[in-house]
Amino acid sequence: MTMQTGNVHAPYNFIPLSRFIFLPNWAHQVSHDIPFSDGVSGSLQVELTCHTPTLVGGQQTPATDQQPGRVEFFKGPDGKPVIAGSTLKGAISNVLEIASFARFNRLADKRYSVRDLSAADNFYFNQFHGKSKGGKSGWLRYNAQEGCWQITPCKMARIHQRDIIKAFDDITEKSWTAENNSKAHQRYTLLKGIRDICFAKGRHKTKDTIANWEPSGSCKGKLVVTGQPGQAFNKGKSSKKWEFVFYAPDSAPKTIAQSVMHDFKFIHSESDDWKYWQKNNAASQNPGIPVFYMEEGHKITSIGLAFLYRLAYKNTTHDAVKHTQISHIDGNSPDLPALMFGHIDNESGHSLRGRVNIGAARLQGETVDEIELPATILGSPKPTYYPAYIRQPKADEYGQLSSARDYKTLMNQDVELSGWKRYQTFKEAKVSQLDEDQRGNTKVQVKLVPVNTGSRFVFNIHFHNLREVELGALLWALDFGGKEGAYHTIGMGKPFGLGRVSLKVIDTHLQTNRPEQYQGAELLQKATFSFTHLMQQAYATASTEQQTHSWQKSPQLQELYYMAMPCNNPSTPYMKLAEHADSKKNGNLATLASASGYPSSSLDLPTHKSLASDLSINPVSDEQYRNILKEQQEKQQRAEQERLQKEQEKQAAAARAEERAKQPESVQKVMDLEDKVKKYQQEPANSTLRKDLNKLMGGMAKADFIAALDAALIDRCQQAIAPLDATVLPDTKQLNKLCKALEKAMSQHA
Repeated sequence: MTMQTGNVHAPYNFIPLSRFIFLPNWAHQVSHDIPFSDGVSGSLQVELTCHTPTLVGGQQTPATDQQPGRVEFFKGPDGKPVIAGSTLKGAISNVLEIASFARFNRLADKRYSVRDLSAADNFYFNQFHGKSKGGKSGWLRYNAQEGCWQITPCKMARIHQRDIIKAFDDITEKSWTAENNSKAHQRYTLLKGIRDICFAKGRHKTKDTIANWEPSGSCKGKLVVTGQPGQAFNKGKSSKKWEFVFYAPDSAPKTIAQSVMHDFKFIHSESDDWKYWQKNNAASQNPGIPVFYMEEGHKITSIGLAFLYRLAYKNTTHDAVKHTQISHIDGNSPDLPALMFGHIDNESGHSLRGRVNIGAARLQGETVDEIELPATILGSPKPTYYPAYIRQPKADEYGQLSSARDYKTLMNQDVELSGWKRYQTFKEAKVSQLDEDQRGNTKVQVKLVPVNTGSRFVFNIHFHNLREVELGALLWALDFGGKEGAYHTIGMGKPFGLGRVSLKVIDTHLQTNRPEQYQGAELLQKATFSFTHLMQQAYATASTEQQTHSWQKSPQLQELYYMAMPCNNPSTPYMKLAEHADSKKNGNLATLASASGYPSSSLDLPTHKSLASDLSINPVSDEQYRNILKEQQEKQQRAEQERLQKEQEKQAAAARAEERAKQPESVQKVMDLEDKVKKYQQEPANSTLRKDLNKLMGGMAKADFIAALDAALIDRCQQAIAPLDATVLPDTKQLNKLCKALEKAMSQHA
């Protein structure tokens, strides 16, 4: 099922981050050399079954003008498909991270940038101050003597591209508008660098100052170009027509803070325009590199190579994670996955070698069943797409914001990430069909060649000195705690339903550190129970609302379960660029439906008073486990007894109803009296039952009914009402009437 508001949809969703983090209190005891008293070593043999075609990419053939690209399964030396252990570890550890409420610290700390032109009043445009809605102008240079970057401010005017062509004899309209001269660095190459230009200042209805080219103009400046997005200036009203002239530079440069320059370099690290200036060593020559910038309080806050340039977000990804819970990032105590799979802490220099090793999975059987899917286009989701990747607390139950201004982005000081990204599992594999424009462009197409549904792989998981609870966590992550119908997704093509797989332990080799420990299947059962019991205890103890918070009912696990359950494939997994832009304008969130039916970003996060590392919670001991099993068995026995009793009562009621239907009306009334008295004795506070009983006795006390009774039925009636008196029945009026009528009738029969 796809969450759609208008045309907003995506093949992925997010498991919401929690303020609760579980940090095992035995972390300081973990060692490869000192065994745990409940430690287990050995291996698990696991079978991986493909429930949809699956492709873990190996050999890739690039697309050309004549044919689509092609991706085939990774193969070993024998030519048979192999799934790398790193792929399997990624799938298993991701489930474990979510289920064990681990730290969300396995993402790189990045400061992304944004240039969002989707709406004139959005957060991006609001960063630019003043009527011009753009940056100030200046020349960027590196001051080697002072070891810092500086900008020399200057004035700027807008110049029409037709005037540029007129001003230079070596530039023609054809060369200027050529497709291979649309980028800024390409036009500087055409111009042979930064050119001087004479002009006369003028005014324009939408521009502050314009430069009218005149060979003998009174003003002189430097021509600055920023590229041509879209069609050429002479191809339509909406095309870009104006460039810039920088003139009248200030005498005093302004120093740029290292952090601002760092952001600028990060944003432009892949920019061909920035590479052009670096190649030409422009930062150490006059006049420098033409840039646009903003400042607050006379301090430069950002720089760009275009008038409306890409801005660095105020918050990094780690900043946003800290807003949910600072300990997701800060702190050295490892979480459960880090204890099991190992971790490296670059800041403290402390590292821990993993105690779990997952080997490669190899295809079973002699033949390889591969299929070639129709050509399609693979989507490329962007983590800067804030309607999905950023938690939107103002979204309503339908995933809709009242206004695009309500969007949270990495510019907001309280911004939070949506959480762990996971792809929805689908019932079948179905690649997106190409539209008419896409069919004519093979350079963007690809053909996927997965192994077919039903393919089976086998791999081994080796582990050393795992605590029973850790082994249980590993087992839980393999099959989602035995959740029926839950699947992992691996490899390429997840948005199309590829890569839905199940994992099943088919053999074990276990060696315990104590002979008296549980062994074999009983050990696996106890280990899994230990993990679920520990997480439930930790989650409930850390919660401020212990009665209402359950680990298995938490938003995180509910979302995990939901996304692991296959649903119908969406018709188009990814939105087109225009649909992305529209969603930003309209305030729509692009997510799949969550377990609650709406985007997970709208779910409330449970509030917890502390981290689990502060809590005195230990894994269940053998004695505790035996007691719990005993309690569970007794509970199951009681439940079975209650079930049998209810079944017997149900059968008895059915038999009595069948018997009643065969009797005359007088006997039916007596049977009703017996049943209602018995039921009222069980629920004496039930006023409805009391009212019905009194009404029945009042009707039976009438002479015409009593006259139809023989001595045996009169005796049955007297026995039925014998338990009733003033202590049981507050109002005995109808009871007394019936008693007198029955006594009189019995005396007549005598």
